[in-house]
Amino acid sequence: MSKSIVILLTLTLTYNLKANDNKTGTRAYVDAFVEIAVSEMKRTGIPASIKLAQAILESNSGKSEMAMMANNHFGIKCGNDWRGASYYKIDDDRNHRGQLIESCFRVFKDAEESFIEHSNFLQNRGKASRYDFLFEYDSKDYVKWARGLKKAGYATDPHYAQKLINLIEKYELHRYDRLGHSGRDHIATEPTDQNVHQQEDKNTKIKPSAKEEAVAGPTSIKMPRHKVVNESKMIVTQGGETLNDISNASGIPLQSLVEFNDGTIAPYASLAPKTSVFLEKKRLSLKGKKKFHQVRKDETMAEIAQHYGIDLESLYIRNRIPFGSEVETGEKVQLKGLMRTGSKPKLSKKGQAGLVKKSRFVEETVEYIFSPKNGN
Repeated sequence: MSKSIVILLTLTLTYNLKANDNKTGTRAYVDAFVEIAVSEMKRTGIPASIKLAQAILESNSGKSEMAMMANNHFGIKCGNDWRGASYYKIDDDRNHRGQLIESCFRVFKDAEESFIEHSNFLQNRGKASRYDFLFEYDSKDYVKWARGLKKAGYATDPHYAQKLINLIEKYELHRYDRLGHSGRDHIATEPTDQNVHQQEDKNTKIKPSAKEEAVAGPTSIKMPRHKVVNESKMIVTQGGETLNDISNASGIPLQSLVEFNDGTIAPYASLAPKTSVFLEKKRLSLKGKKKFHQVRKDETMAEIAQHYGIDLESLYIRNRIPFGSEVETGEKVQLKGLMRTGSKPKLSKKGQAGLVKKSRFVEETVEYIFSPKNGN
């Protein structure tokens, strides 16, 4: 049944992502990668807002095939000097007959490496003469950078610059450009003078937000001893630390921690004491004899998933209920196997409005995957 759940998750996640409010997914994506974007801005002078906007657009907020299969968030192609792993996909390359052929894209070990290589691509990689003029712009002037990228031929889309500007303004990405920029030649890699940034903050009279402070200087914490819940490693917080702090202390990428915890924990929010944080992927079902959980007052599906160490999406599928919905107090939530159609738990009115719409696609796919005719 585990293999069937994996197949079902693959099919239904596509639907769920389309049904979901993109604002939520994009916010989580920005939270996961703002730190590397700011770091690269300080190193190279490329505005953090521009890098984040390009990544959102090119990778569909991390949901594109290229991002998920190759950790390539900017669609960077192999080029003649690439010696690493490659991923092939039809794009815009053609053979001598004008027929579309598979293009070679770089595979990165993680998303952060993709962000760094994007900076290197704009700096060097034989493109210095093409993009060099961009580095004469102020790294806080995202409008000039967006139009400059279009002028340099970064993308063929005639509306590329405006799309970047729209994303930056919609999600207020320009706030991160204030966290420090490089006034150096863009080939230099020395660290930025912290005194300059302190003076800038003083002059602009802007008090950094909690998120900005976390990006600028993460708190050092001591990792508690991990526990194992449902065969997955996790820790229980002392209180006050953030997911970003845990990432720095454990060496686990921030984006991975966000994913391991179903995207329900904000990366830079202070966590309450005794919050469960998983350090690796949760299982698709509960291992052991217990099959049901009776919902307590005000208990959410996300809390149940964390308590038992079960993937949240899988929990929804097993109970045949819409993604984002909540279950009434006293109802039973199935932790393993598949809930029978007539036994589905009653839903409360506390579900997220954009997610609780019943999907025939999900229900019919469940019926197909778990049909006895298919050997399950």
